[in-house]
Amino acid sequence: MRYLLFILFNIVFLVSYGQSAREIFKSATEAFEKGNYQTALNHLDACERALGKTNPRIESLRANCYSNLRDWKNAYVAVNAYFRIAPPSNYGTTPHKDLEKLKSYVETRLVFADELFKQERNRKRMQEAERFESQQERLETTRTNTLKRESESKLYALYKNSTDPEHLEEYLKMFPNSSHKKEMEFKKYVPPATRT
Repeated sequence: MRYLLFILFNIVFLVSYGQSAREIFKSATEAFEKGNYQTALNHLDACERALGKTNPRIESLRANCYSNLRDWKNAYVAVNAYFRIAPPSNYGTTPHKDLEKLKSYVETRLVFADELFKQERNRKRMQEAERFESQQERLETTRTNTLKRESESKLYALYKNSTDPEHLEEYLKMFPNSSHKKEMEFKKYVPPATRT
C-alpha cells in the first residue's frame, strides 16, 4: 500500500511539474508576442529549469528572442542548440525552415559585427599610435629645444667677448633666433675701437 501511494504521489508530482513548464512556456510565448523579449527569455530559463533540460521549442523561441534583441552571439548559440536537438520530424516544417533562414541571417550579422569590431579595434589602435607618436614628438621637441638653449648659452659664453666677425657670423648662423642676436650683429658690424 505504501509503495502504491509513493508511485501515485510521484505521478501526480510529475504531471503537475510538466504542466507548470507548459504554463511557463505559454507565458514566454505571450511575452514574446507582446515584444517583451527579455521577459520571454526569463520565462524560457524558468521553463528549462522546470523541465530539467531544454527542447527544440524552447531553443527556437530563445533564438527568436535574442535575434529581436540583436544579441547575435546568443541567437547563434540558441539556433545551433535547436538544430542539435531537433528531431527529424521537424525538418520539413515551416518553423524549421524559418529557423534555417534565421540561422543564415544570424551568421551574416555575426560576420558583420565581427568586421565592425575589427574596424573599431583598428581605429582605436591607430588613435593610440597617433597619440603616442604625438607625445614622442613633443618630448623630442622639448629635448631638442632644451639642448639648443644649453648650446646657445655655452656658445654665447664663448663668443660674447669675441670681436672676430667670422666667429660672430658662425654664432648667428647656428642661432638665428637668439635673444643675443642684436648684440652679436652690433659686434659684427661695429669695430671694437668705435664701441663705447
